Amino acid sequence: MKKIAILRALKLGDILCAIPAIRAIRNEFPYAEITYIGLPWTKGIISRFPMYFNHFINFPGWPGLPEQRITPKKILKFLSQVQKEKFDLIFQMQGNGTYVNNLMDLFGAKLTAGFYLPHEHSYCPNIGTYLPYPDHGHEIERLLCLTDFLGIKRKGTNLEFPLNEIYYRVLDREKHYVVIHPGSTSGKRWAEENFAEVANGLLETDYQIVISGTKEERFVTGKVKRLIKGKVIDLTGKTDLGALGILVKNASLLLSNDTGISHIAAALKTPSIIILTTSEKERWAPLDKKLHVAIKEDQITNNDEVVNVAINLLNSKLK
Repeated sequence: MKKIAILRALKLGDILCAIPAIRAIRNEFPYAEITYIGLPWTKGIISRFPMYFNHFINFPGWPGLPEQRITPKKILKFLSQVQKEKFDLIFQMQGNGTYVNNLMDLFGAKLTAGFYLPHEHSYCPNIGTYLPYPDHGHEIERLLCLTDFLGIKRKGTNLEFPLNEIYYRVLDREKHYVVIHPGSTSGKRWAEENFAEVANGLLETDYQIVISGTKEERFVTGKVKRLIKGKVIDLTGKTDLGALGILVKNASLLLSNDTGISHIAAALKTPSIIILTTSEKERWAPLDKKLHVAIKEDQITNNDEVVNVAINLLNSKLK
């Protein structure tokens, strides 16, 4: 296989959870040119993994997929671009194949592989290279089921988030701090009052409270900041992806919703508490349950419980 492509036009957390499977593919085909087909705004994420990817192609969307509006002219241009590449193999890692498996046939690749739903209304491009979609287990394991099925040897389940910036001084490295990230790019958020209450419970410790978020999340982070009864460092809108990675790496603890930053913490082995409002715990919670505690929102009876979990994780870090 000289030319391989991977279709996974999803967000940050989805990309990071695919890295173990992609690492296995790169190990299996060390000299292949691998192209990532993804959402236009994820090109910067993919550029952090030059060890796995050689090229990036913007995915313009497809009927049934919610991430972006459909423009027929862009789709036609995209299909022409992919067909000209004459890929030897394209992996469908978008999901169960309901919407994109018919698209795979239009790519003109010698071979495609991926998932399908085994029922009469589901389309399977190739029964020999398409696996019935596993509707249980962690997202990392679901994707590795595909590489297992294709006879590709695993290279671990750990996530990665390379920090390739020249030193970026976000905070004093000697300063102990807890990152509060109350925003979320998808799904329901844990209430701002809850994040603030946990932060207030941690003010009695020696840890500085740092709030992070995108500039679009100012209405969320601003409310949390106003409710915290002490000094706060507010970095909302002040960190690009690389700076956010360094911020998380140097933190003593992260408290966030189940969103992209939670997977960065998992990759960088920063202790974390992840609040799951709508996400499936089995599918999205970090695999290392000692370092990361995932809590379903409906299982929290009092925010003091979250404060106690945070203090236990902070104390464990000091041992």
